[in-house]
Amino acid sequence: MDWKKQLIVLVMFVVSLSTGCERTFKKPPMRVFPDMDEQQKINPQADSSLFEHAQSIQTPVPETVEREPLKVSSPQNREWNIKRGAYMFLSYCAPCHNKDGEGFGPVVQKGFIPPPSLITGRSKDWTEVAIIKVIVEGQGTMPSYAHLINNDDRARIVQYLKKLQGEAKP
Repeated sequence: MDWKKQLIVLVMFVVSLSTGCERTFKKPPMRVFPDMDEQQKINPQADSSLFEHAQSIQTPVPETVEREPLKVSSPQNREWNIKRGAYMFLSYCAPCHNKDGEGFGPVVQKGFIPPPSLITGRSKDWTEVAIIKVIVEGQGTMPSYAHLINNDDRARIVQYLKKLQGEAKP
């Protein structure tokens, strides 16, 4: 191919590329999926004939999880915290302290030194801060669980433990 033909091909190529850069359209561009732009919708809190009670906003179904966290004082949150505390207690504390907190867990039954009861004795009089300090720093033969249990779960374990202590018979 001689240089004139190469120049013509190059000019045509540059012209074809430059025409694609223009952003002023005389008519709207082709839309492949127009349903996303022109969809039917119901405005929130508007009347609607679609549902029986004529409201566009629907009440949530039972057991719907809220988007925002529950308030600390709500009964549902306290109940969930105690359940989570029980789960964490059974996972990390029960092997030594047993699920009832008395101190005769499966590890002790295998010959390990028994820990003190968390339900009776001195431990019952400990403040929440003192219990959290033992979880974080460890005490006696108990190692630190700071790297395994986060702050929120420590507080939940304490809530569960206080519940256990309240249920214990003197």
